[in-house]
Amino acid sequence: MKRFVIILGLMLLPLHVNAQCPESPRARKLLSQDPIGHYTKAVIDRANIGIAAAKAEPGGSSLLDAYDLHFLITIESIFYMMIDTDLQAVEHERNLTTMTPCLHLDLAILDAKIEEVRCETNAAYDRGSNVGIRTLKSVADFLNVRYRNLVRGAVRPEYVDTTWPFHFEFEPPFEGSCCVYDDFTCTRMTSKKCKGGDNDFYPTHDACLSGGTCVLAELNETSPLYEEICPFDSDYLADDSSGYGCELEVYERFTGGDDGVSAEAEAAKALIETH
Repeated sequence: MKRFVIILGLMLLPLHVNAQCPESPRARKLLSQDPIGHYTKAVIDRANIGIAAAKAEPGGSSLLDAYDLHFLITIESIFYMMIDTDLQAVEHERNLTTMTPCLHLDLAILDAKIEEVRCETNAAYDRGSNVGIRTLKSVADFLNVRYRNLVRGAVRPEYVDTTWPFHFEFEPPFEGSCCVYDDFTCTRMTSKKCKGGDNDFYPTHDACLSGGTCVLAELNETSPLYEEICPFDSDYLADDSSGYGCELEVYERFTGGDDGVSAEAEAAKALIETH
């Protein structure tokens, strides 16, 4: 019954073609700020590639209409991802008493980015862009995985985002190592050509070998477009007056207005001052 209600709601979505994404003023204000941590900034920069690609995709597809269940379910899955951030918040007890305010604000920025993807998905649906919707689904997948990695690794220097180097559908093709199923070899190939044959694409030759399926290899190697990255940032730690940690100065760029973001930053600042 719940699935039917969601699908019915998507069929009746209002037009958002001219809407500014994200629609929430709070989300727009958050996304106008520079993230505190390097990982969050890298996530936002990479997601922007996919959003721009989706917006550039043409509309008017005859494949996309209110009765095409494939695309309705695709959109529905993205909407479930938006809800998933709330589930993550509960699972990880995300609040100002268990995480530093600096981490809280960067997670709020990722929340705002997901809200932007949701808005752009509505717009892609309205203009009939099936490729745009698929691209945005890939961006949503990417953002949700990064959200989890930030929660788990923000204050753990040893935590590594091992999937960061991998290619995502929303990105332009790049060269790596392809596990070719016809002969089970790791072959140098672009991500587009590799995935076009339903093979497995890896950023490096070693990653292809470690997958376990391809055990033979050519001797050529590739340099990955992205290296593994750690979500850890010393600014996420509790302020210990040593020059590291979540210090009051980071809030100066968030405060000074009457919107919800400023209020949130002021509340976080007050919390620091009392500890």
